[in-house]
Amino acid sequence: DGVVKSSSFTRGVIKSAAKLAYGHVQDVIDAGDDTARAIAALDDVEISGKHTAEDVIRAIRLLDAAARGLRQRRFDRGAVRLDQPKVSF
Repeated sequence: DGVVKSSSFTRGVIKSAAKLAYGHVQDVIDAGDDTARAIAALDDVEISGKHTAEDVIRAIRLLDAAARGLRQRRFDRGAVRLDQPKVSF
């Protein structure tokens, strides 16, 4: 629902399971619930360690849902949409 419950700043290390381009991620999002299509979108991606394509897809879907929730809350609070056509008089 886009509500931040807590936050903190700490030192950390990011260990990626896959090196994804924006196109890969968008194709997975566009696949929706079609897991076979989402897996096909990651066909040329090297996935490291014990991770699977399904793990990567699950993470992308989770992050997409979180981003959508946060974006909706911003708009509900009156954020300006910059992706709309410019209005001129």
